[in-house]
Amino acid sequence: MILDSLEPLARIRHLRKLSFSAKKIIDFRISPLAEIEHLETLWFPTNLFPTEKVAWLTARIGKKVKSEILAPYKKFTDPISSGEKQIDTFIVGKRKPSLDSRLDAKKIEKYVRKFNELTDYFIQNPAEAEPD
Repeated sequence: MILDSLEPLARIRHLRKLSFSAKKIIDFRISPLAEIEHLETLWFPTNLFPTEKVAWLTARIGKKVKSEILAPYKKFTDPISSGEKQIDTFIVGKRKPSLDSRLDAKKIEKYVRKFNELTDYFIQNPAEAEPD
């Protein structure tokens, strides 16, 4: 499914749970999700938005909204076999890899560090607009 925008969701003031699966958001904005005042839980595909946008959203709503997406990666209990690799970790962000937590621990650590740096930056700079 391709959506024009998430903007109409920002007007649903008492929305508490939101889960959607889209291939693309045409206006590419994640900021309307930060405007949903009473949002408690959130889920969307790990590769829908760039890491920078997810880190921005995490800085805005991560303390009040329960979501496995507002994190550097999502880990699965049932790995996907790919040759000798057991893919069990999806890095959050558009065009980010799926990795084996045993064999790719250093790569995962690098992505976690970058995500946390971005999130900290956006927390310390609350007036910073959503990244392009």
